[in-house]
Amino acid sequence: MRTNPAFLRGVLLLSPSTIVIGAFVAIPFLLIFVMSFSSPSADGSAVQYGLANYRQLLSPLFLRQSALSVALAVLVSVLCLIITVPFAYFLSGFGRRLRTILLVFILAQSSLSEVLIAFSWQVLLARTTGISNLLVMMGLLDAPVSLVPSFWAMTIALVYMAVPFAVLILFPAFSRLDRSLVEASRTMGASGLQAFRDVVLPVCRPTLIACGISIYILTLGSVIIPQLLGNPGDWTIAVHITDQALFQFNPPLAAALAIILLGISLVLLAGSWLGLKRTR
Repeated sequence: MRTNPAFLRGVLLLSPSTIVIGAFVAIPFLLIFVMSFSSPSADGSAVQYGLANYRQLLSPLFLRQSALSVALAVLVSVLCLIITVPFAYFLSGFGRRLRTILLVFILAQSSLSEVLIAFSWQVLLARTTGISNLLVMMGLLDAPVSLVPSFWAMTIALVYMAVPFAVLILFPAFSRLDRSLVEASRTMGASGLQAFRDVVLPVCRPTLIACGISIYILTLGSVIIPQLLGNPGDWTIAVHITDQALFQFNPPLAAALAIILLGISLVLLAGSWLGLKRTR
């Protein structure tokens, strides 16, 4: 039986990535999945398997933090789209030199680590060195106040972290957009806002959804910013995973939380895929 050379080339090309995914993604996931069902026996001499960790996640604390994590990720995604969609659209229409300068600036900003972003916003929102001192000088506040830790400080920092990635996702789609469609709608009497709403957004809908999902997942997995800028009551699931694994010495519960976090992300991806399939 002769083997198709094209098939062999495909197998050879896929083999390295398949090995890497299997070694560093699939196997660790299986280990975490099995660990999520484990718990030590009463005397600590053996490991038992059951649903005790998942039953613990049904407590009001973890249910509230799960809902908060999803709400925060949705809020950050919506705010990022509101900010970056108009910016990326107009950026794609700029001259080449100005566009290159702005893209280099955005790339430089996207290279900042989450730790650096969290520390910078912690300084900016602090009572002694933060923005409130400027507001006092302008007469808008009577005395400096600390704006951290708070839910909105955490939200602002997450939006700041996600905006460069959103622009880099949206910019290629807007650059490939046929501007004659916009010109045709303007010729038919549509205003600039109507043309943007009825022509640009529907054409770029798949990219907008992909951008929203990417920012959602990025926010859902953020650890440093919620931990440094948010109250303990505002901690996301990712922070609780770190807390349970490193500080509470409870890896099985952390593994169960990780599985729940993955499940939430998969539900969103499945819903988005079905939504895109119906609109086509």
